[in-house]
Amino acid sequence: MRPKLIEFIDISKRFGGTLALKSVSLDIHHPLALEAVYRLADRADVFLSNYRESALERLGLGYETLSVRNPRLVYAVASGFGDKGPDANLGLWVRNDEAYEWLRATITTGSLRELLPETAELAIDRYELPNLRAVNFVLHGLLGDGVGGSTRFDPQAKALGELVRARVIDMPVELR
Repeated sequence: MRPKLIEFIDISKRFGGTLALKSVSLDIHHPLALEAVYRLADRADVFLSNYRESALERLGLGYETLSVRNPRLVYAVASGFGDKGPDANLGLWVRNDEAYEWLRATITTGSLRELLPETAELAIDRYELPNLRAVNFVLHGLLGDGVGGSTRFDPQAKALGELVRARVIDMPVELR
């Protein structure tokens, strides 16, 4: 069964309902849907896809095509990682600006090392994402040789966020 030509989805609820996020799902093999993508990209701030770049180019949605239509467009292709490589990705986010300020100031690479002692000797990259009220960490080497060679209980780091949530940390009462 083919997907609907166009389906609008409100994804803000996934982020506590506090962000004005909208998503649209299109059957981009249909010429009308492809034209809709072009019209949306003309006005968009960000184009995010989980298709490979080569597939997007074949569909007429490559960076070269869309950047000519909208030079200020941020073009992003998301791909999963961690399952087969050595690095793990950990994202932490909160529901409001006050909690974000606490998260940003409190959860540093040092405090993350205290929460996850197994990361003590690892390189950690930290990225603040204020528009998402999030902090992202890349834990280099946490997965050793990747899922096929890891002896970790969670060789893909799928439960890493839950492990952090289970740790005890002081937090202002008004932010709970």
